[in-house]
Amino acid sequence: MINLNAKHNWIQDKSTNVDSYLNKNNVVWNYLVSYYSNDNESKNNTTTTSINTFFEFLDNSTAEVKSKKNDDLDSIMSSVYKMLLSEDFGYGDTPELKYVVENIFRKNKSEAQMAFINMATRKVFTSESDIIEKFFALLMSLEESDIENIALTVVQMFLSHQDISAAEGALSLLDKYGKDKDALDIAQKIRNFDYDFLNDYKEKVINNLTHYVEK
Repeated sequence: MINLNAKHNWIQDKSTNVDSYLNKNNVVWNYLVSYYSNDNESKNNTTTTSINTFFEFLDNSTAEVKSKKNDDLDSIMSSVYKMLLSEDFGYGDTPELKYVVENIFRKNKSEAQMAFINMATRKVFTSESDIIEKFFALLMSLEESDIENIALTVVQMFLSHQDISAAEGALSLLDKYGKDKDALDIAQKIRNFDYDFLNDYKEKVINNLTHYVEK
């Protein structure tokens, strides 16, 4: 079931387990393309002017729609961050936020992942230790297909962080999702930590990746 909220310019999709929000312009676009592409000859003959007007509108507004779409994703990721702050979970748990993120990624994976990285950079990186730990617990709960394209980016970002939770989380992510020589090269360049358990973990990750790459 889909409800239109004209006031806030979004459409709420009730057909999934988690609410998703679609730009209203995209829905209008899809509807009109479907309608005017119908094979019914009489309808096509009577709507030529409308079709031309419609596509002129699209040409003039595509850039604006794309800009709004990016803004919408950033707003959605701000809500994701707020959920990260409020939900109580840790490593090994399956948080509700997992399904929210996966649902967002299903709509437009590449753009949603970029917005997710932006959220990690601007909000998570500057957060307290417990929030960083929850962030990595969330990442570890995601399906591999949702994280594989951004895992190494997140790892490299948080390895520069001074917090222990960031280093441990980055190593955990690298250990779970590192699958190739690029991951091994990154692991071999990781600095020495001030804590023995982190250095031991780093060596374990390097060994695991070495064996994986050699197979």
